[in-house]
Amino acid sequence: MQAADSSIVAVQFAGIAAAVGATLLALAPAARPWRGRAARTSSFGAPLALGLAVAAAFVATRSLPTLPPRETLHWIFYLALLAAAFGAYEARAGTRPLLARALFAVLLPVVLLEFQRRNHWGRLEGILWTGALAA
Repeated sequence: MQAADSSIVAVQFAGIAAAVGATLLALAPAARPWRGRAARTSSFGAPLALGLAVAAAFVATRSLPTLPPRETLHWIFYLALLAAAFGAYEARAGTRPLLARALFAVLLPVVLLEFQRRNHWGRLEGILWTGALAA
C-alpha cells in the first residue's frame, strides 16, 4: 500500500512491480521451469496469473478494498480474484461451461457500470449501454 504523499510515478511502479511479482508466483508452478523444456506447461497458470496480477496491482496502488465493496472500483479487485479462480478451475477441469461464461459476461457490465447508471445516465441509456456490453 502506498502512502498518500507518494508520487504518481512511484505508485505506478509499485503497481507494476506487484503485478509482475504476482504473475511470476502464479506462472512458476504452472510452467515448472526446473523440469526443463520438455515438461508440459499446465494450463491453469495463465488465468490465475492474470487475475492475481490485477488484484496485486490494485492493492499496491490503492489499498485492500472493503468487504462488501462500498465503491464500484472495489469490485474490480473481487471480480479479478473470482475470474482467476474460475479460469484456473476451468483450465484444470478441461470444460468450458457456457452458462458460467454468460453469467460473467452479464455480471461485469452490470456491476462496473452501476455508478455510471446511477449518477450520469438516464434509464434507457443505462439499459442500452449495459445490455450492449453484456451481449
